[in-house]
Amino acid sequence: MSSKLLLNVAQGKMCEQTPIWLMRQAGRYLKEYQELKEKYTFLELCKTPSLAAQISLQPYHRFQMDGVILFSDIMIPVEAMGMELDFNPGPVLQHPIKNVEDIQKLKNIDPREDTPFVLETLKILKQELSTTSATLIGFCGAPFTTASYMVSDFKQMIKCEPKTLHLLLDTLTETLIAYLRAQIDAGAEVVQIFDTNAALLTSEEYMEFAYPYEKRMLEDLKEDAPIILFVKGSQRFLERIKLLESSIVSIDHGMSLRNAREILGEGVVLQGNLSPEILQSGTKEDIRQHTESILQDMQGQKHIFNLGHGVLKDTPADNVKYLVDIVREGGWHRRRGSIARSS
Repeated sequence: MSSKLLLNVAQGKMCEQTPIWLMRQAGRYLKEYQELKEKYTFLELCKTPSLAAQISLQPYHRFQMDGVILFSDIMIPVEAMGMELDFNPGPVLQHPIKNVEDIQKLKNIDPREDTPFVLETLKILKQELSTTSATLIGFCGAPFTTASYMVSDFKQMIKCEPKTLHLLLDTLTETLIAYLRAQIDAGAEVVQIFDTNAALLTSEEYMEFAYPYEKRMLEDLKEDAPIILFVKGSQRFLERIKLLESSIVSIDHGMSLRNAREILGEGVVLQGNLSPEILQSGTKEDIRQHTESILQDMQGQKHIFNLGHGVLKDTPADNVKYLVDIVREGGWHRRRGSIARSS
């Protein structure tokens, strides 16, 4: 088996090449996914291991990404906790949480019993990737982002019922720790925590409702596998995120990686951060210019190339291939030249 570039960088090792994978790299912008979506509902795709594995592998077969991320959704464990879930097209819960009593009804899940299809998908992927250099990535939503979809009036709960929200966040944190640990046991080599909706928070709210629960997850799981923390809007919270001591921080496109490095320091692996809009709508020259700028900023440093958020729906697959090719070329030659000059 070839050396796993992404896993090596995620573990903090210096490598000559820059690994690349993309958030939401499997899905709706790919024709082969759209063909499956015409036959199955989104939840059917998530809950059928052979189909979920097939979709997870589609971008790898097309683009030879360094990472293959599990095809699933952050709401899957929420459904397992007892909430009735549908997608139209985003997540819709039939009976959202309104009070403490609703929270107390939530089930404390065992992922092996309550989300076995997720673990089976990972086992299939582990086998399929066993002779490749690709790293298998699992994921979940952060407690705050997950909770934001579960509550009927989330803003009101933040402002008027913070104790109730903390109860929900505490319950979710225990569930999500168990969920990620089960993914790691099933074969995930790296996991990412998505706190996408943290962008809705003020700095003070972030410290109250997001930070403590991210910290608990990172501390509980740090010995199990490398963990990537993605907090959208992180430019406002980066000094606080530094205190989490996450070994890998994914930066959205709201700030440069160079500025993020100045705040977080040399020890942290950075992930990111090309704008998804540039990949979707930019010219080839736009994509090349912005990608090379990121590679230049990260020259000779521990860096996983990614977007600042997920691949957008109408992104041309040719643009994704073009991006991967640029990273393969530029991420090698610049890094190799930097090492040669410093030796």
